[in-house]
Amino acid sequence: MHLLLSAALTLNAVGLVASAAVNTTSPTNSISEPTISSTSGAPNVTPPPIPTVTLPSLPTQFTDIPLESLECYDEWASARATNAFISAQLESVETRITSSFSTTTSLSSTTYSMCDVEPYTGPYTTLCDGLARDTRTVRPTTCNTTSSTATVSWSDWVTSTPAWASSWSSANHVPLPSCTPAEDLDAECYALHEAYSWRRNQTEATATANSTTSLNPHDASVMTKAEKPTCKTLLSPPPSNLATKTCRLGVEGYEMYYWPSAPQPGPSFCGNTTRLPGATRTNPPYPNTAVISGFTLTSPSIYHFLKGVAVSTSIGRSKNGRRYTPVFGLSTSIPTPILTLPQDESDVWTAQPTHQGRGIHAFWSWKMGVGGFNADAMVTAPAAPYFDACVRERTMCHTDDKTLIQANYRQYAAVDIKSVLAEWDSGEFGDCEWYQYWQAGQWHDREDVWIAPGQPGVATPVVTVGEEEPEATGAVPGSRTGEEGARATE
Repeated sequence: MHLLLSAALTLNAVGLVASAAVNTTSPTNSISEPTISSTSGAPNVTPPPIPTVTLPSLPTQFTDIPLESLECYDEWASARATNAFISAQLESVETRITSSFSTTTSLSSTTYSMCDVEPYTGPYTTLCDGLARDTRTVRPTTCNTTSSTATVSWSDWVTSTPAWASSWSSANHVPLPSCTPAEDLDAECYALHEAYSWRRNQTEATATANSTTSLNPHDASVMTKAEKPTCKTLLSPPPSNLATKTCRLGVEGYEMYYWPSAPQPGPSFCGNTTRLPGATRTNPPYPNTAVISGFTLTSPSIYHFLKGVAVSTSIGRSKNGRRYTPVFGLSTSIPTPILTLPQDESDVWTAQPTHQGRGIHAFWSWKMGVGGFNADAMVTAPAAPYFDACVRERTMCHTDDKTLIQANYRQYAAVDIKSVLAEWDSGEFGDCEWYQYWQAGQWHDREDVWIAPGQPGVATPVVTVGEEEPEATGAVPGSRTGEEGARATE
């Protein structure tokens, strides 16, 4: 048995500094076994002494650590180191009984859903391209939920621990303090990790200088590792004086409103004719207006409605396999419930995803450009862009389909983040470098845009309201109204 230690031992809490030095040789008379005396009954065993853990004072560079946090950590580290030593001794005297196993049984429950699209029986619309169309923008689904329970059993070796060791362990176990030295990602957490590293280095230096030892290298290593803070930190936290910060925009909900154009007659629909947005004016020469969620919308603008907007800033990096990616913490939730961004349809940036590669090497690339957005296609998609999306995305549909299902069509708008935040008019994030999408290469043309969901149901045609003559307004940001309920934009 390798049970340790001469009695009067002082340990330095991040390892073994002071009088406890680590020696990689095996000096004689330095490590004591438990004392066993034989009597007519069971042998009497004197367990090894418990080392005393003494933490060294930190230099002045750590004076910024709050005293309460440091005292809590020192108490916690001392208890962890002592308990680690005790556990190491128990493991050294445990005996595996290879002739028997212990079996553990538990119940495992699994719930899963199977969903099917409800069949569509028509009516179908057939246009100049000769293809039948399911014009629904949403396809109803029916889901069945199934639960199953299984019995899981596994076996393990049976181990035997001497009675004296179990009693000795229980009597000397040190409970951890109820306080928390530092929360994850807090400044105190980073400081405690630095203090731990400093003390560990001091331990190693002192151990090299000392010529005697009363603790074997294995137990010294076990105790040192136990003293490491368990609060989580990130790699490469950004400096506090960083001129530009990495930011990301979060959006809880999105809708688009537009003014539908007159349907293109006959073969014009199949001839890639440019749509004329803006709708027919119901009261020339004034534009059409509509009130949506307290905002007054005016033709011919397309309106992006972003709900629950929040901005997060990078607080460091984490390692995912061989890659390092930013980790974001919430910085600001925009107090305005809805931010609107009006645009002329010709100014809308579009994002086209392409699914590339296969299996674990698959990824999405995004090509972006201004122009080409067709709001009417969100209700009735021409065949060419519909099948183009099939080829690029490899989802939803196939190029040999004879029926176009409108709910499968995707058209993505790339919304300029700075333009969205300009309505909030804060300037708080003017120095941001926007990091919207994780990428392992330059697969996005722009990082300063938020790509809107491309489902057809997101784009809603706007109808005019009332018969009274509205005030003439231009394509400027919608105004949030108060008690008035609605007013024209200025």
